[in-house]
Amino acid sequence: MSGSNDKTLRLWDLETGGCLRQLRGHLHRLCSVAVLPDGKRIVSGAYDVFGCEHCAARKGPEELKLVLAGTLDDALRLWDPETDECLDVFSGQDEPLRALGLSPDGKKAISAYESYTSIQWPLKGSDCLMKLNPWDLRTGRRQSSLPHLDTETDGCLKGPPGHTRTVHSIRVTLDGRRALSGGSDSTIHVWDLEKRTAIAVYQGGNDITSISEVEANGSFVFGAADGRVICARLLNLPQDVPITTPIRIWLNPVAGGEGTWDDKITALCCWCGYRFEVANDVVEEIELLLWHAKLSHAMSPCLDLPGKVWKSPGLEHRCAFCQKPLRFNPFIVDNRSGPD
Repeated sequence: MSGSNDKTLRLWDLETGGCLRQLRGHLHRLCSVAVLPDGKRIVSGAYDVFGCEHCAARKGPEELKLVLAGTLDDALRLWDPETDECLDVFSGQDEPLRALGLSPDGKKAISAYESYTSIQWPLKGSDCLMKLNPWDLRTGRRQSSLPHLDTETDGCLKGPPGHTRTVHSIRVTLDGRRALSGGSDSTIHVWDLEKRTAIAVYQGGNDITSISEVEANGSFVFGAADGRVICARLLNLPQDVPITTPIRIWLNPVAGGEGTWDDKITALCCWCGYRFEVANDVVEEIELLLWHAKLSHAMSPCLDLPGKVWKSPGLEHRCAFCQKPLRFNPFIVDNRSGPD
């Protein structure tokens, strides 16, 4: 899935390189796109003035149900592309959306906006300070902004300062506790999402245009405006057990044959990078949890499962290859029986 300056979202066939579907409705260029881990929703952010007029999704094994669009009309919006209905409005921000990041459980999003408020930020000239806003996608409530303002020091920021120019990329670590953001001030900030504070700032040498997924060992890659692609690793960063998603993958055809669905449920290890078969007891635990939750086909497991489900001890396991600890999302992405 990609977003473009032509105001569309596009779904691509990675096997043929062809464009399968265009999602139209944004009134301005797209700045960020992400898919929730359950495959039911797309998060997209744009510089719209009035929001989405129309949304659509490709039907088939890769069917995607809901669209979350970031706009300039004081809201993030939740859309059902099958009905073109706006399901919810997450209001609380009236500034241009610059970047979006998702937690690995798909329950939270972090949005970066350009601030044009009258607050006396500790900046010079016309530079803008970016505010990082964590959202709870289940309730539509925006959590307190990052970084904090210290009113006792005339608006100075607590801890390391926030970004002083546009944020272009946000990534949440695989345990959901930290976030990395990079932007035009040539820095990468590491945020503690629980304490809502910046815990480290790294110099990138040039505008940071993109940040990859952060692996469980702290390794990641970021791109700079001067064309460099830089491999980096966060040291001494404490992390909880990383989260991964069980999925039935599509096996591409080999030597002119036909593609087929894998007969196994597998998951990608966040530590060693190998895909392994999910143990039967974990699959049975997930199926039992979903049965008790009684979700309808139109509901999103990421957003509609009860909170206690995510804490089930049966979701904890170890990679079959490296034996390091993992925690599974309480759902299985299996589109084998999806409509054509």
